[in-house]
Amino acid sequence: MGIEEWLLDTREVLVKAHKSAYDFITNYTTVKYSLYAALCVFFPFLIIAVIVAAFSPSHYTILTNWISDLGSFNHTPAPFLLDINFIISGILLIPTTHYLEKTLAPIPTTEEEMRKILAPRIKFQLASYGYLFAIIGNIGLILVGAWSEDVSSLLAPLTGGMDILHGIASVLAFGGFFFSTIFYGLLIVLSKSIYPKSLGLYGIFGPFFIMLFTILIMLGMRNINTYLLEWMLLFVIIGWIVPVSLVILLRGEKEG
Repeated sequence: MGIEEWLLDTREVLVKAHKSAYDFITNYTTVKYSLYAALCVFFPFLIIAVIVAAFSPSHYTILTNWISDLGSFNHTPAPFLLDINFIISGILLIPTTHYLEKTLAPIPTTEEEMRKILAPRIKFQLASYGYLFAIIGNIGLILVGAWSEDVSSLLAPLTGGMDILHGIASVLAFGGFFFSTIFYGLLIVLSKSIYPKSLGLYGIFGPFFIMLFTILIMLGMRNINTYLLEWMLLFVIIGWIVPVSLVILLRGEKEG
């Protein structure tokens, strides 16, 4: 077998493997159970982590602490609650990320389906951007748990003495989900889908108001609580993920 034939065979195997993996990840059964698991892990673990930290000697509150403080022994006796939560949730949300892109911008297979699509180029561009940033958010969420405040401090000598790994992971997580919400919100508003238009409007304007508050802080309005701002951003993202999850789950029940 020549090198060209080997490369072609290898490419064919990789293409088939990719298709099989994609079909499995976007299969509704996979999406449904992974989404149920993600919701059952994320919220209980987060609530318990806050309660444990609140009753610790540090007296943790959302008004005086960052979310990441829940992953440090300096603020809680059980930082693993947040770390494990974010790692598992980030992994479990990956099928939903793929499924969302698949249902919002399905690839047309016939000319008739192509004609039914309103402004297909814009639609697929928005879906691509939303998907890309959602994947970045998933990866960031996993890294926030893996590179907790304590772990980031321990690894500082490997990054030139700078304690930056956790900060980078946080930017990826919040930034990814933030922009993904905006792009998917625009896509929902501009196209017909199973997701309500009101959810699309929320996806656009929810992050916008958080961005406005951030700009005010950058302009020097120090009286705005930056700790609360971070929590507000989390609540905005949760306010997007939960309705989207319910639509996906209810849609599956109706189809079943």
